Amino acid sequence: MGKRATLLLVLVFLTSSVTLPQVAVKAVSNEIIVPDDYPTITSAIGNASNGDTILVRSGIYEGPINSTIVIDKSVSIIGENNRDTIINLYPAYSATWILGQPLYSYSDAITITADSCSLQDLTIQMANPGGSITAEGNQILIVGNRITVGKTLATGVTLKGSNCRVTNNVIDGAIVVNGTYNQVDANSALAIDVDGSYNFKR
Repeated sequence: MGKRATLLLVLVFLTSSVTLPQVAVKAVSNEIIVPDDYPTITSAIGNASNGDTILVRSGIYEGPINSTIVIDKSVSIIGENNRDTIINLYPAYSATWILGQPLYSYSDAITITADSCSLQDLTIQMANPGGSITAEGNQILIVGNRITVGKTLATGVTLKGSNCRVTNNVIDGAIVVNGTYNQVDANSALAIDVDGSYNFKR
């Protein structure tokens, strides 16, 4: 084999064994402002991606009628302050028939089905006398909210998960938390029930 052929073979080998370093691509979380970017919280959630923050300016926001707001993404919904950032919710009123008799109840006003969600610094008013915020996931924060419901133990906040925090809320109904390593602290509620292991309640 001649020198030229050998050199060509070496060059082919070297170029084929060189791998370019991979460039890490980081997901960028965005801030969405209601009502600047989207007029309603529901539309903001619909257009958000995991990791986004939805900032809600002071004002009164009407939720969908006879519907549940479903949060199925890892987003943070943060009000400007919990006195003037008011969300009025109207969950569906449904009837369950038992032995020919109707048992009436409200559906959830808000359902959280994703990890790492937060509701902070909001006033959430649910149609009297019912509706609840139901959350199932890990690392969920419900902090600094004023949640008004029908002042019954059947309404309020129900959370199932781990490493969640429910703190500094004023709630007309009850707080029910089930899971592990959760913090339930400095809330005002009709009742607070915490089940599971390694939870902190005060």
